[in-house]
Amino acid sequence: MKQRYTIIFFFILIAAAGLAQHSTQRYAAESVLSAGTWYKIATHQTGVHIITYNDLAEMGIDVSAVTPGNIRIYGNGNGMIPEANSIDRPDDLLENAIQVVGEDDGVFNAEDYILFFGHEPTIWRYNNFNGMFEHQVNLYT
Repeated sequence: MKQRYTIIFFFILIAAAGLAQHSTQRYAAESVLSAGTWYKIATHQTGVHIITYNDLAEMGIDVSAVTPGNIRIYGNGNGMIPEANSIDRPDDLLENAIQVVGEDDGVFNAEDYILFFGHEPTIWRYNNFNGMFEHQVNLYT
């Protein structure tokens, strides 16, 4: 009987330690989505992507009013967020690295474009247990 209590107590300690670890996480004061004008784009394969002047115009953006130095791309990529609440994850969108080609003059011209690295919604991972690659389709895209 004493051994059963020890095992139950052990699991309670692990759960409590996990909760304490996550309660010290820092959270953003406000979401990046709270300011600015936002447009949603999707990537369908992993790699470097380009957004051109024409792409922005087709999204309904007044490209003549765009200041290249103010362009930002946010996203958390790499598949679905974990279902378990105990797994750490960002509490807001993360800023992605971009390169705006032609931004030196401060105007987004017809020859200018944006480069960024994006991930496809399906993630491939190697499973060491069965020696095979497996994919996970993002159910929320």
